[in-house]
Amino acid sequence: MISHFTSSTSGLVTLRDIAKRLNVSHATVSLALRDHPRISAKRREEVQKIAKEMGYRPDPMLAALAEYRHQKSPVPVVSGMAWITRWNRAERTSLLARSEIRAYWKGAFAEAEAQGYRLEEVAWDETCSPARMEQILATRGIQAILLPPHEREHDWAGFDWNHFSAVCVGQGFALPLHKIDANYIHDGILAMESIRARGYKRVGFVGQWRTQQTGHDRPATGYTSQLAYLNYSGTMLAQGEMSPESVMPPFWISEGAAPAEVQERFVDWLRANRPDAILSAAPGIRDMLRLVGLEAPRDIGLAAMNVNDGTSDAGICPQMETIGQVAVRTLISLVRLRKKGFPPYGITSVIEGKWVDGESLPPKN
Repeated sequence: MISHFTSSTSGLVTLRDIAKRLNVSHATVSLALRDHPRISAKRREEVQKIAKEMGYRPDPMLAALAEYRHQKSPVPVVSGMAWITRWNRAERTSLLARSEIRAYWKGAFAEAEAQGYRLEEVAWDETCSPARMEQILATRGIQAILLPPHEREHDWAGFDWNHFSAVCVGQGFALPLHKIDANYIHDGILAMESIRARGYKRVGFVGQWRTQQTGHDRPATGYTSQLAYLNYSGTMLAQGEMSPESVMPPFWISEGAAPAEVQERFVDWLRANRPDAILSAAPGIRDMLRLVGLEAPRDIGLAAMNVNDGTSDAGICPQMETIGQVAVRTLISLVRLRKKGFPPYGITSVIEGKWVDGESLPPKN
């Protein structure tokens, strides 16, 4: 029987066939098809055009062999990769204070170096035009871009993405690019179920959001707000199986609000809902509890959506360095496949966190 999924492999076009057609070396063709900066842009385009006309397809077995050799030998730095930030001073201070942002960079930098790339931050301030930024990247030989989280939306009009392969790390972008992120829904469900499995019945969620500058207390776009809502969405799904009397509204800390006003609302929320445990995605929760005479775990259980932030030692350990690593691997695959600009559809890949036990949330009798 002939399978409908079988295709002929006769007459495969090789790199040497392309090299012979263009009267160049086999090595030149190989480098040009990988968009290597050692080959001029004009020559790369010529080789890629002829390869397409001739029906060239990479040999998967040879590619696997090349990858094996690549892993077994030292990798020299051959190309640059940009970590583009459009952070103002306040945003830089806020984001770099977050453990996940530092972990994204650490994982991405290590993976880029292992793959022969030099990851460098390229700060894009408000005085730099899109054309000027393209020129800066071209001068540095950079064709690959990683976009870390941003708190504010930016106008990317005028920047020609068709010259670059690009991937987003984390939340905070409306750009139609591939994104690598934590699985916040999974992590919220896992956290809530793990807390209840340790005997806690009334679990309250505390999160932080940024508000739009419109006079209305509504969440803004951007990294912090999207993170908080995704975490909370997971906890809501988990609460769907709880009894109605065990479900309580979340407590939101509005960024920039007066501490006294926040504390007053927090006290009201505690009195109205009487949680026996708190799942926190906001900094400063221990101090807020101490101001009302509560200590974790003496008086209340405490878990964190990110134990690396120091809020508590029980909770979710998100794999942020892995996210940075996977983002770089995804970006390199786009570079090798010569995929530039916006893809036909953006793919978001998510990585699940793990639950860790800690003293701040002991099992409850």
